[in-house]
Amino acid sequence: MGRVVDRIQIMRRALVIGGLIAALYYAFVYRGFVAESEALDADLESLSGMLAREMPLDTEERLGAAKRSSSALRSMERTVLERIALNPDIEQRLGEPCQLVGFEMQRETLNDELIELAKANKIGMPAIPFERLPEYTEEMEEPRRLWGQLGIAWHALVSAVEAGVGEIESIGGFRVRRCDAGAGPALLDEIVFELTVTGSMARISTYLKTLPMDRRELERHGLQTAQPAKPALFIDGLMLRKRPGGNPDDVRLDLRLGGFIRREAE
Repeated sequence: MGRVVDRIQIMRRALVIGGLIAALYYAFVYRGFVAESEALDADLESLSGMLAREMPLDTEERLGAAKRSSSALRSMERTVLERIALNPDIEQRLGEPCQLVGFEMQRETLNDELIELAKANKIGMPAIPFERLPEYTEEMEEPRRLWGQLGIAWHALVSAVEAGVGEIESIGGFRVRRCDAGAGPALLDEIVFELTVTGSMARISTYLKTLPMDRRELERHGLQTAQPAKPALFIDGLMLRKRPGGNPDDVRLDLRLGGFIRREAE
């Protein structure tokens, strides 16, 4: 009987001590956790409210910036294409399958036009200006490039006549360079060729000045052109030398220059 009483007392003491420990844990530990949790909940609600207020504005701002960037990119693309645009007839041909008969007929037509234009302005010109233009072959990967070579060379020769150079001695050395766009597809092909002209230093300087101008820029500088569209042409290299003789103003210009055409979609 005595042992039972002792066990009961021990259990009572254990319950009292356990209750005391639980009370102390609640008072000093659990309530602290609860208070910290409530504080975190308050911070979270405050942050959520801030995000809810700011996100629509931030999203709209980002969307607006993206639209402005896209618009600026399209505007830049239009500007580039306007600056490199060739004679409208040539541009139309560039967008069509290349027909050899049509190409040869157009080359003959432009040959005759150049000869007449040079004669009217008393400027020397090869008997067949486009004689050294690349010939069409069945193995040619992109025959449409022939139209680009013809068009860009035509613009370069007409510009030389309009600048009043003394003589156009030769044109040739045509080649095409694909413009690499890095990770994206190439959008342009560069047509490069060589040209030799002679004349006074003043006329040669005028010619070099007009090459990188398009039609609108020529007009802004008070320069006239009969070209329906004048693309910007780019100098890749040049050599200017005084010609033999007594006139110090008589020079010879060996020029490597080029222009651009749009690539076909791949």
